[in-house]
Amino acid sequence: MFFTECASLAEQHPNLASVFEQLDSELRAMGTPEVIRSDDLASFLNIDPNQMRSALDMFAQVGVLLRVEMIECAYCQMAAFRSDYQEALIEDDEYRCTSCDRPLTDRTIRVITAYRRGEKWQEASNPSDGSRDAGLLDHAGIGVTPRTTLKVPRMMGSDAAVEALLALKGKKGWTMEELARGVGTTARTLQGFKNRRTVRSSVFRTMADRLGISPEDLLGGDIPGIR
Repeated sequence: MFFTECASLAEQHPNLASVFEQLDSELRAMGTPEVIRSDDLASFLNIDPNQMRSALDMFAQVGVLLRVEMIECAYCQMAAFRSDYQEALIEDDEYRCTSCDRPLTDRTIRVITAYRRGEKWQEASNPSDGSRDAGLLDHAGIGVTPRTTLKVPRMMGSDAAVEALLALKGKKGWTMEELARGVGTTARTLQGFKNRRTVRSSVFRTMADRLGISPEDLLGGDIPGIR
């Protein structure tokens, strides 16, 4: 097996030996997954969800994986890290789903457990062959990608982006609240962006999307009709 811990667990828990064997093969093929959701992986491999959760928890106990808490939108099942959700509520008094744009509260989310690479996984070398060309994509939109996983920065921003947004505000004759509605965020968040020149990457990407441009264009201050 690719992970020596997997072989050891299979020996200790013979009733889950076939699960560990399938899981070991799948984790090897994944390469460098960003996030793994147990129910999605169980469905993909046609394994009982309870057995999958047990196996992943054991992998976490031996250091191959790390358990992480996430929140899931009750409307569209998009998932996000719980820490990001809590931070947004503290900083902005609201958190909007990055998929359906609905404001989420503790009543409209479900807390779930997901998994990321642990120390033992990072110590293992990536396979040189046998990996699938396409990664497993869970229905939350979080990719399990072979070898190359996009590392999204936690915060994004630039002086040029702030100046372009303020120029747009002036050209339209908008208030800060009107500008915020136009780019899909709150006036408080925009004020913080103006002061700190940085904002959560999910908010920055939402603003760019509402403006019909790429995040890279917004970073350069390239808002159509402004320059």
